[in-house]
Amino acid sequence: MSMKSIINLLFITLSCTNLAPQNMNYFIQNQNASFFSIQERKNYLSQSTDPLLKNLTWKNFDCSISEIPDPVSYHLTMSPKLLILDRLGQASNPLLYFENETTKLAKMYFLTNRISYANCLVDILYKWADKKSLSSFSYTDQNQHTWIAVTKTLAAASMNYSLVKNAVAQDEKLKIINDWFASRIDLINSFPGNAQTCCDHNSNWRGLASMMIAVINNNHSLFSYAIEKYKFAIESLNSNGSFPLEVKQTNQDIQNQNQAILPLIYMAEIASLQGVDLYGFQRRDLNIHSAINFLISHLNLNKSVKNNSSPNNGLDLISNQEELNWVEPYLQKFPNSKLEKIIKSIRPIEHRLVGGNSTLYFYRSKI
Repeated sequence: MSMKSIINLLFITLSCTNLAPQNMNYFIQNQNASFFSIQERKNYLSQSTDPLLKNLTWKNFDCSISEIPDPVSYHLTMSPKLLILDRLGQASNPLLYFENETTKLAKMYFLTNRISYANCLVDILYKWADKKSLSSFSYTDQNQHTWIAVTKTLAAASMNYSLVKNAVAQDEKLKIINDWFASRIDLINSFPGNAQTCCDHNSNWRGLASMMIAVINNNHSLFSYAIEKYKFAIESLNSNGSFPLEVKQTNQDIQNQNQAILPLIYMAEIASLQGVDLYGFQRRDLNIHSAINFLISHLNLNKSVKNNSSPNNGLDLISNQEELNWVEPYLQKFPNSKLEKIIKSIRPIEHRLVGGNSTLYFYRSKI
């Protein structure tokens, strides 16, 4: 490891001990906003003739008779093995069904405008909030997998909730849900993490969950805290655009780099709807585009592929291709032929932890 990299890692370790929420004069301008402009997107879809978007069909169902995911009102402990299997879709955990159901219901409401789907999603969240779910989970310096999983669940649930909360009756249920989100993210942010998780891509996920929940609750200080998380990630970049805690000369390098970018892009999208340009934030001439360019160059150059395989687009470097979900929103602001080639073969692309189908919510036809 070079001296520059050692100094950068030391900077990260020292800095991440001082990440408490601060008032940095960032303010929420629209508490009703989501992670994309909902009405604008609906207008676009109503006029689009693109076959890809037209083929995003759905099958209506009666969500009122569907089983509500059981609230996690007990002390939660999850093993690393279980979490890995879940990412591959080969096992289940207490959070997976909850994430999938809320994502599905949010999408169905967006597609159909049927209030029943929004009400069903709110009913699930209310049941979890009323039972004080996710109030207790395992956390040690050596085992932080449950803490990490709960963070991602809160990001997923809050993003899904943001798509429906303005459509349903503004009653006591919503206040209980909003308060639940607020208390859970405060709990998540009360843990410092270890030398790795304090400041790697898991920090970005805490930023994403914090930002969406901040908007939901009109919490300016939490919003500022989330923006500082984003800035910290950019400030940590190596001069080549790699994240120092992700890229360590192993076969996981590029996947880890991608995992760090994913929540940052959605933070930038949420912030843009609040009048904050995080895409334009940079330090030492480095920004989120630097991180993306590093990723693209290694996908194309195929540097970390086992057995010297040479696919056309390097996608074998990303074992979980749904984590390229972020490319859809990014491309709409920053067209990139290399990224377009990478994602074209895997559309439509869904990720249950960041709102679901990004092709549905962001993709715009080139024809």
